[in-house]
Amino acid sequence: MKKEIILSIVILLAIIIGDLIITNNIHSKIDGISERLDKLSEKVEEENKEELENDFEEIENDWTKIDENFSYYVEHNELEKVWTEMKSLKSYISSEEWAESKNEIAKLDFILEHIKNKMDLKLKNVF
Repeated sequence: MKKEIILSIVILLAIIIGDLIITNNIHSKIDGISERLDKLSEKVEEENKEELENDFEEIENDWTKIDENFSYYVEHNELEKVWTEMKSLKSYISSEEWAESKNEIAKLDFILEHIKNKMDLKLKNVF
């Protein structure tokens, strides 16, 4: 009986530690993308299409790498929402629709924040 309790505690600790590592990884990656989106939003004011397209391409490339890792532990429909908004943003930037671009950046920021909050180990997220 004592062995089973110790084994259960070890397994529980491994799960909690693993979740903390994953959560910290998610937070740091999403915070990095969010900061870059904020800078992109500021650049939308300048209406420099070429610079915006280059910056957005870098963000999109980084998100591709992040998405490969996140797909193991983040719901796929959440990741699809990010991709949908990214494609919309890319389209608005290329067609020089600056107001819509800012709206899409705000939507992207909201979705990323939602993913971050959803992955936190909180009682409301467990039940």
